[in-house]
Amino acid sequence: MSYFSDSRKIYWFLEHERADEVRKMHRLVGNAIVDDCHIVVGAGSTQVFQAALYALSDADAPQPKNVVSVVPYYKTFQSITDFLKSGLYKWAGDALTYDSNAPYIELVTSPNNPDGYLNEAVINRAGGKLIHDLTNYWPQYTSITKPADHDLILFTASKCTGHAGTRIGWALVKDPEVVRRMSDFLLLSSIGVSKDSQLRAAKILRAIREGMKVKAQVLESDSSSLVVDS
Repeated sequence: MSYFSDSRKIYWFLEHERADEVRKMHRLVGNAIVDDCHIVVGAGSTQVFQAALYALSDADAPQPKNVVSVVPYYKTFQSITDFLKSGLYKWAGDALTYDSNAPYIELVTSPNNPDGYLNEAVINRAGGKLIHDLTNYWPQYTSITKPADHDLILFTASKCTGHAGTRIGWALVKDPEVVRRMSDFLLLSSIGVSKDSQLRAAKILRAIREGMKVKAQVLESDSSSLVVDS
């Protein structure tokens, strides 16, 4: 079993079957626009988040880029950001109290963990980059009001299907250069992502998607019967 899934692509470790099922699931649920996005897969959303921080940072900057999020935020975000003690980025706390003119990365989590609020970006300054963490934006957690359309969105099998131990997360990314840099991080940190985990996750998504279709057909049939009976 080779490292490579498709050597012609930037993200050569992404299994086609996995990417196809991700796109189909998002289209079925309606929680994200996938047509103009690349998919970057990682070992859970944790690794994908680290890859995104790396990709959105500037290697030539004199100071690390500040990473912020609205309080209350998932406490592990700070630990993940500072764990590598990178010179590219550092945790800078609450986005609501951020008063620096320096470049920044704002992590927008919606629905938020731990309070469930539907957050939006709050800083909105020039030089800022956004990572939208929508790992909880699935119908079992909240109403899907519209498909998300952002430059970089994080998802994970942990929240999508409950298969946390499969260790598969993914990002929907619009900018090919960001995709390239994220792929560089994943290459250097783990030489891609487990094919076994990707294929397992693809089969899980397919089973759920097919089950949803069957349920929808049953409900439609039951509804038609009620109309006829009345």
